[in-house]
Amino acid sequence: MQRAVIALAWLGLSACGSEPGDREPGEHPAEAPVQALALNRAACDKGEPLACYNLGWMYANGADAPKQPARAAALFERACDGGAALGCADLGAMYNSGIGVEHDAERAEQLFERACTGGATRGCESLVSVQDHQCTGGDATVCTKLGWRIANGTGVPKDPSHAAQLYRRGCDGGNALGCSNLGTMYENGSGVTKDIAMAFGLYQRACDHNENLGCTNLGLLYADGRGVKKNVAKALELHDRACEAGEGLGCYNLGWMYAQGNGVKVDRKRAEKLYREACDGGEMSGCYNLGWMYEKGQGVDQDLEEAIELYKKACTGNDAMACTNLGILYRNGRGVPKDPARAAKLHERACDGGEILGCYNLALLYEAGEGVTKDEERAAKLHQRACDAGAASACTALGLLFADGRGVTKDVRHAVELHELACQRGEPLGCTNAGWTYENGKGIPKDQAKALALYKRGCDAGSALGCTNLGVIYDTGVTVPHDYPLAAKLYKKGCDGHEPLGCYNLALMHENGQGMPKNARQAVTLYRLGCDGGEPLSCNNLGIMYAGGKGIPKDVEYASSLYQRACDKNEALGCYNLSLLYEAGDHVLKDPARAKQLAERACALGHTSSCP
Repeated sequence: MQRAVIALAWLGLSACGSEPGDREPGEHPAEAPVQALALNRAACDKGEPLACYNLGWMYANGADAPKQPARAAALFERACDGGAALGCADLGAMYNSGIGVEHDAERAEQLFERACTGGATRGCESLVSVQDHQCTGGDATVCTKLGWRIANGTGVPKDPSHAAQLYRRGCDGGNALGCSNLGTMYENGSGVTKDIAMAFGLYQRACDHNENLGCTNLGLLYADGRGVKKNVAKALELHDRACEAGEGLGCYNLGWMYAQGNGVKVDRKRAEKLYREACDGGEMSGCYNLGWMYEKGQGVDQDLEEAIELYKKACTGNDAMACTNLGILYRNGRGVPKDPARAAKLHERACDGGEILGCYNLALLYEAGEGVTKDEERAAKLHQRACDAGAASACTALGLLFADGRGVTKDVRHAVELHELACQRGEPLGCTNAGWTYENGKGIPKDQAKALALYKRGCDAGSALGCTNLGVIYDTGVTVPHDYPLAAKLYKKGCDGHEPLGCYNLALMHENGQGMPKNARQAVTLYRLGCDGGEPLSCNNLGIMYAGGKGIPKDVEYASSLYQRACDKNEALGCYNLSLLYEAGDHVLKDPARAKQLAERACALGHTSSCP
C-alpha cells in the first residue's frame, strides 16, 4: 500500500488549513510558558484528556517544552483513549508519517476514523485524504467506503455526484458492495440520472458476487415490478437468501412481506421473528417495526415497555421514525412518564434525520408551548417544511396558522389553498376546513357547492366533523332541500367518530322528534356523549333533561353540576340556567349575589335575556 503524505497538525500545518493561533478547542493554551506546561502536566496526570492533548502538542512542536515526538505520541494516545478526538487525529498523523512512532498506515486510518467519529474536523479530512489516495491507487473496497462517507456527508460535505463516481470505481474494481450502493443511487436518482434498469443491472451484478445487500435490493424491484416484470416469488427467494446469509435488511424486507401479506399469506408471527433477526443483526428498521408491533399488539401481546426499548434502540441507531414514535409516547405519557421536553428533543432528532412527521410533531409542540418555549413562527416554518415534503396533516395545520395569522401574516386564501392541498393528499380534516371556509365565506367568496363537495369528501375519508357539518346542511335545508333522515345518518356518523357536535345535533333531533319519533331517553344518551366529548351545549341540554326529568329520573342537583360544566366552557346558556337555580335556591343554597354574577357572565357571553 502506498504511503499517503499528510501535513501534520502538530507541525503547525493543520490538515484543515488553520494557521498558528487559529486553533481548534483544546489546542495549546496561551498561558505563560512554564505555567502552561505545569498546569497541563498536572491536569493530564489527573486524567484530563484535553490537558494530555495540550501537553502532547507542546512536546510535538517544541513549544514551551523540549521537542520530543515520541513523548508527544504517548500523550496523544492518552488523550485519544480518554475521549479527546484531536488526540486521535494528531496521533493518526504521526503514524501516517512515521514521526515519533513507526509508520503504520492502517493504524493511522483507524485513528483518523476515530477522530472523525468523535467530531474532529481534521480527523475527517485526513481520513478522506488517506482513503482518496488508496482509492486512486486501486483499492476498490476503500473507494466504496469513501463513497459511502461522501454520500452520507459523514464528517465531510455531502456530495452525491462524487459518491457515485467513487462507487463506480469500487464496482468496476470488483467490490460488489460498490455495485449495490451505485444501484441505489440510480434507483433514487441521487448524484446520477434516475435509471431503474441500470439499478437492476447493478443489483444483479452485486448479488451474483454474493453481496447480500444487492440481493435484497434486487428483491424489492421484483416485488414492485420496477425495471423488471413483477415476480413476488423471486422477491421472496432473494430476501430469504439475503436473510439466511446474515443481511439484516433481507430479514426486514422478508418480514414486511409476511406482515403485509404481499405474495404470501399474512403471518405476523413469522414477521415478528424476521424483524427480530433484522434488529439483532443491526437493521434498525427491524427494531422499529418490531417496536410498532408491540406498541399496537399486532401479532404479539401488547407490551409498551418492550416497544419503548425497541424504539430507543432504533432511535439511537438513527431510525428517525422510531424517534418520532418514541416522542409521541413521551408527549402523551404512554408507557413512560409524560415528558414534553424529551418529546421535543426526539421529534427534533427525527426531523433533522429527514422524518417529516418528526418536523410536524415538533411544530405542534412549538404551537402549544409544550416542552419548548411557545413559538408560532418556528411552528409555521416546521409545518411548511413537512408540508413541502408531503405531510398532508402539516399542510392542514399550516393552513390554520394562515387563517388565524399566527406565526405568519394572515392570508385566508392561502389557508384555503393549503387545506385543499391537504385534502387532495387524502387528509380529511383539510377537506372539512376548506369546506367550512367556502360555506361561511370567511376571507373568500361563499361557494356552497364547493363546501358541500368538500364536506362530503372529508366525511367519506373519515372526518367526523366533515360528516357533522354536512349533516347541518341537510338538516337546515338552506342551500339544499331538507333531508332529515340523511342529516340524522350523517350526525350519527359524526358522533360515532367522536365528534361531540354530531352527538349534540342528533340528540336535538331525537328530543324534538325532527324527522323521527321523539325519544327523550336516546336524547339523554347522546347529550351525555356530547358533554363527555367536550361540547358545552350538550352539557347544558343534558342539565335541562335532568332538571325536568325528561328521559331520566329528575335530579336538579346533578343538573346544576352540568350547567356549571357548560358555563365553565363559556356556554352562556349554562351560566344563565345556573343563575336561575341560585336565584330560586332550587336544590342549591340560595345565593342572589352568585346568581347575579352568573347572569352577568351569561350576558357578557351573548345571552341578551340575562342582561339588565
